[in-house]
Amino acid sequence: MKVINSSGNDVRSSKAFDSFQFNIKSENLGHIISLLRDQIYSDKPMAVIRELTTNALDACIENGKTVKSVIVTLPSKLNPVFSVRDNGRGLSREEVKDIYVSYGASTKRSTNNAVGMFGIGAKSPLAYTDSFLVTSYHNGVKTVYNCAIDASNVGTCIVIHEEKSNEPSGIVVSVNIKMDDIAEFTEKALDFFKYWNELPMVEGYSEDVLKQRYSEKDKVLFGGDDWTIFESENRYYNRHRDGVVVMGNIAYPIDWNNIRSHFSKGKKDLNEEQHSLFNFLSNSKMVMRFKIGELQFAPSREALQYTEYTNNMLENKIKKILGEIEGIIQKTIASAKDLVDAHSIYSKLFDYGSGLYSLSKYFENKLKWNNICINGGSIQDVGRFDVNTGELVKDSTDSYNNPNFKSILRTFRKGNHIIHCEKNYRNSHISCSDKIKVMLYDINKVSYIRKAVNYLFSKDSSLYRVYVLEFGNTAVKDAAFKKFNLQYVPMVKYSDIEAEVKKTVVRSGGGGVRTTSNGKKYVKYITADTYIRSYGSEKSCWSNEEIDLSTASGLYIPMENNSPKYKGNVNNLRELVDFVKLFNNIKKNNTIVKIYGFGPQITDSKSFKTNSKNWTNVEDYIADKIKDSMKDETTKTFLAWSMAHNESYNENIKSFIKNLCGKLNNKNNDWCKLNKIAQSFDINNKDMLSLFKSSNVNLGIKDKVNEIKALYENITEKYPMLVNQEAYNDLYRHNYYSNISNKTIDMYVNYINMVDKNN
Repeated sequence: MKVINSSGNDVRSSKAFDSFQFNIKSENLGHIISLLRDQIYSDKPMAVIRELTTNALDACIENGKTVKSVIVTLPSKLNPVFSVRDNGRGLSREEVKDIYVSYGASTKRSTNNAVGMFGIGAKSPLAYTDSFLVTSYHNGVKTVYNCAIDASNVGTCIVIHEEKSNEPSGIVVSVNIKMDDIAEFTEKALDFFKYWNELPMVEGYSEDVLKQRYSEKDKVLFGGDDWTIFESENRYYNRHRDGVVVMGNIAYPIDWNNIRSHFSKGKKDLNEEQHSLFNFLSNSKMVMRFKIGELQFAPSREALQYTEYTNNMLENKIKKILGEIEGIIQKTIASAKDLVDAHSIYSKLFDYGSGLYSLSKYFENKLKWNNICINGGSIQDVGRFDVNTGELVKDSTDSYNNPNFKSILRTFRKGNHIIHCEKNYRNSHISCSDKIKVMLYDINKVSYIRKAVNYLFSKDSSLYRVYVLEFGNTAVKDAAFKKFNLQYVPMVKYSDIEAEVKKTVVRSGGGGVRTTSNGKKYVKYITADTYIRSYGSEKSCWSNEEIDLSTASGLYIPMENNSPKYKGNVNNLRELVDFVKLFNNIKKNNTIVKIYGFGPQITDSKSFKTNSKNWTNVEDYIADKIKDSMKDETTKTFLAWSMAHNESYNENIKSFIKNLCGKLNNKNNDWCKLNKIAQSFDINNKDMLSLFKSSNVNLGIKDKVNEIKALYENITEKYPMLVNQEAYNDLYRHNYYSNISNKTIDMYVNYINMVDKNN
């Protein structure tokens, strides 16, 4: 890599003064080389991997070869050697003497086609071990060198073998790896190649396998030709993510504090816009790519050097990225079909939990739809519009009640009922999403606004809120439309649905059962997604709907005095709803499943008895579904396992026992029998556990539960010293013991093996 000369010093001296050159005396050479070899790297295994593979890549490129000419062999227990082979031109003896073993010597300082430049990377194996082998294939000759640290601490390179060879030219560097370090070397090597533009040949790993390993779990939030920003699934908790810059296939961590200081230009703090920017940057999982030579890095190549040159390059890249992000967002918002959609898109992009949340201030007044500034997810202050003055109410603490603006909410916490919120000043704006509708009251007579809203809710189960606008005259309406750009808001006119709304007006049919004007029954129902409180009355959870008993069908629960009349399979309404949700995944045939509540007026009626085959008692339905589920041996084992130690299922239990049994000598002891049972199931639906266990339906797994309990009891009796160990007790308490060290597991293994041997 080309050396960037950032020094402008011009030092001159008078002939009247003596001058002395800095130097290294021979007796200090071992000390200096030791510093260069050993103390420069904080992560020695990573240094070996990084320096050898990038040197190999440089050699291949210099010789006109591709990345695929770099061959990496990872260490194993059978062959604990890390080796890297390139297909460069190899090295002559003179080049090995003058360049390869010479600290500071490099042929790469005048080019940006190579990664290296410092002349120390080739010696990096000596930071990890006292010796390593270098095999050079050059001009038809194979020469093997042993590079080692001698008593002088300087090191020697000895020719130990030479012969003619037909092998392709190149260099092979081989480093013996300690047995305890094999796993670390393997993982670090595989992780290192993640950011390579093209993958090398890694023996034992196909390119598809490596690409699958490197595929991001987090989805791409934004990306360009030389940058990518990912949106983490754990964005609420995983702050200060691993942002990196990549240059020459090497990923360097980003020190945002250094860049922040550069942006502030010596000021105490950033302005509001810059503060918003750095909140975004430091909390983003970002990858920025640079060409070789565009940034300066430390001699260890473990970090960047945040010189003025490097900071300026990073600043330019960040400004470029922000410009591209703005263009992408602007294009997305501009594509909205209407004003509500534009605000809704903004809300999703800049949601509190999204990766862009902290950038909202930075993009303030920069994003537009149809030349209207979009600065949030709502149309602000519609409810504060004073119809008399045409202005906004200034004091937000006023008890101002705008009769022309109503926010009507479907609240699932109280069933599917609606509540008026027109006096709630926090609802003075229209929160935009695909779950809201705006209704324009456009008639001059008594109407059924509440019933109209109920009608809209009944037509769209996903609808969450309806905003009602009412204006006294055309002039006021026009003023409001102009002020808030309401002409771009899709609205339902009351006059268009008035006829249908009137049909929902009901009359009493006697006996507590209401009948609509067309003769249909108006009955109670709840849905599989209804939230049932664990406290308070269940009566508020029900909604109403008209149905034709002669043609309708579905699930029902008998009612008595407006409360469910249970037969004993479930214990309460919450369990009932959760079971239906479990078995139907809420929806059936793309429709949310409903459970109707039928009192005696319905169940004793002729029309119901005639069509009773169309209706299923929901408790019978649940019992049948449970029995069907228990036909599956995996499910039976799953439940029995949980019930045996009276705790919820946890993958950590399986993992612990599996690791333990993998090391035991006796594969037929009770631990291994327990492991065989544990590994037989893999069920992700944890909700099923608590529901099945709480039901009163006979699960038919008593024998399996007793079998597993017996294994636990036998283990307790046979291995008494484990009973007081924290990890073992966790089998019963079900705490987190996934962090138990291999050392601790080995201690358990040794004890169990000893007991088994003596018995």
